Amino acid sequence: MDRMVKTAIMLLLLVSPPLANAKGLDTNIDETLAKCTDSVPQRSSAEMAACYNTAVDAWQAEIDKQLQLMMQDRTENELSALKKMQTAWVEYKKSSFQALDVIFSDQQQWPDGPEINAFFKMIFLSKQARQLSENYFR
Repeated sequence: MDRMVKTAIMLLLLVSPPLANAKGLDTNIDETLAKCTDSVPQRSSAEMAACYNTAVDAWQAEIDKQLQLMMQDRTENELSALKKMQTAWVEYKKSSFQALDVIFSDQQQWPDGPEINAFFKMIFLSKQARQLSENYFR
């Protein structure tokens, strides 16, 4: 339990700065997540994981939207660079998610592993969507 708390605190410290509402970002995702998690009786790990996984899907859709917006009105050189960035991002996300899956698959060490795994994936995608929204609009 102590390790989980330390890990969660470290993650929250890493993602805290970009939490301000960014330009063009869908702010309903956080509200929907809060409603979902608030409605979970006795903080059931499986139900909390379901809430986080719904947010994971929503944040991925938001990233896709932000990437499409970034591609508008770009030169060929800019489009080429953005496509390379997108390909690198997909590989980075894939390897990060695989690592999280391995780390939190041990149910003995991480009894709430599915919930924690989904939470970290949600934070990972949320941070990327916010960074895209804040940094890549002209």
